[in-house]
Amino acid sequence: PIHIRGSVHQLGEKVRRGVPRVGMETSYGNAFEVPSDEGGRLQFADWIISEHNTLTSRVMANRIWLWTMGAGIVRTPDNFGTTGDEPTHPELLDLLARKLVSSRWSAKSLVREIVLSEVYQQTSSPSTDIVSRDPENKEWRYAFRKKLTAEQLRDAMLSVSGELEKFGGGPSPQLASDFCSC
Repeated sequence: PIHIRGSVHQLGEKVRRGVPRVGMETSYGNAFEVPSDEGGRLQFADWIISEHNTLTSRVMANRIWLWTMGAGIVRTPDNFGTTGDEPTHPELLDLLARKLVSSRWSAKSLVREIVLSEVYQQTSSPSTDIVSRDPENKEWRYAFRKKLTAEQLRDAMLSVSGELEKFGGGPSPQLASDFCSC
């Protein structure tokens, strides 16, 4: 039931399970119906990945591009709404979203597509002329420099020292820093 003015003591009419219909019919396909004898999770999951709901595939494709390239096609990956940034290349975003869906949502397949592209293989040291013409790199004329995560940095150091365990599982190697009493 609806809690009138947020009060647990003032209950209003009961609301059926489902997705709020505000904007759903026009933007992301028709909202789904939940049978009264089911919880609605399966219907919700099917609706999220439906071919009529392109928002999910576009957000995921943008995140994969962001993780791979250092910046998203939509520069505000957590805000695809009206207050977020417009995509720098909407046709590319739509193409990547379609490829993601057609590959049965395989992130690995989409990453492969991106890293084999010419835009991924751009230099990360652009000329000053290119930077002055496109300081935010919205035209993707050069690669963004990406910072390593702590895990990547640790693995790189272990690899260089020959101490990287290449097989999963087992105990972590003991490092000199593990014994520091700093």
